[in-house]
Amino acid sequence: MKVTYHTAASITVEVDGIKILCDPWFYPGAFYGSWYHYPPFDFEPSEFDDIDYIYISHAHKDHLCSKSLAALNKKIPVLIHKFRSPFLKKMIERLGFNPIEIEHGEHYKLTNKSHFRVFSSQDSTNSVAEAKQTAIDTYCVISDGKNTFVNTNDNFIENIETEIKKIKKQYGKIDFLASVYTSASCYPQTTLSLSEDDLKREINRVTKWCYDRAATLIKTLNPRYYMPFAGSYLLAGSLAHLNNKRVNTSPYEAKKYFEENYPYMLKDNQCVVMNKGVTFNITTG
Repeated sequence: MKVTYHTAASITVEVDGIKILCDPWFYPGAFYGSWYHYPPFDFEPSEFDDIDYIYISHAHKDHLCSKSLAALNKKIPVLIHKFRSPFLKKMIERLGFNPIEIEHGEHYKLTNKSHFRVFSSQDSTNSVAEAKQTAIDTYCVISDGKNTFVNTNDNFIENIETEIKKIKKQYGKIDFLASVYTSASCYPQTTLSLSEDDLKREINRVTKWCYDRAATLIKTLNPRYYMPFAGSYLLAGSLAHLNNKRVNTSPYEAKKYFEENYPYMLKDNQCVVMNKGVTFNITTG
């Protein structure tokens, strides 16, 4: 089993000869032209001709990029959760793809040895408030019977804790976790009422809050390897002046925080941070 990092939440997982491209956001300008990659991502569609499946976790533009999907082979089946409303299915069909809807926790057979499962965040918590907040989100598990990969996307521990504990019990050993670690919110950079001192305090508080929740998720699944990913972006154009006011750090900063602040709690979990195009062999390490 292998994982290749592209950018943001875009990765390719290879299992038993099958390649699954997750959340391809390759063109800059998501969210009305405001979100960009840094460093810039040089997208060459032909590099993804060998992809067997595409997994779209949810409809946010840094996960479902219509322009990126339009540049890929329309014959590639798209794996999605079967939501109560078919909004995601219809979006993907309009782009010319064939979506495969999978029920919460259902095993979708990839090969005789491997399977894919998608979980609804809304159905992964006992909290009504959290369920409403995460109604469009999902996350996935990919396993070949020997190695198990978990991609939690934008979900922190409080969103999915009930189901995550079941997954850990079912699979036992988790080999690789691709985990959220930072905030992609408009807070505090667009809160004009904050003084400079309050802004700095809030940036530090929310940054630490995100890191600590990520650490709890990592500890709960206890993977051999974990990769901080998803949610990283740079504001461009007329919003560029807000970049230094965001709570949005790099995976390298997250790695440093985890290793400095959780040397004992995460001592059995190795943090992996990769540049664009780098492949990590989960089986051999």
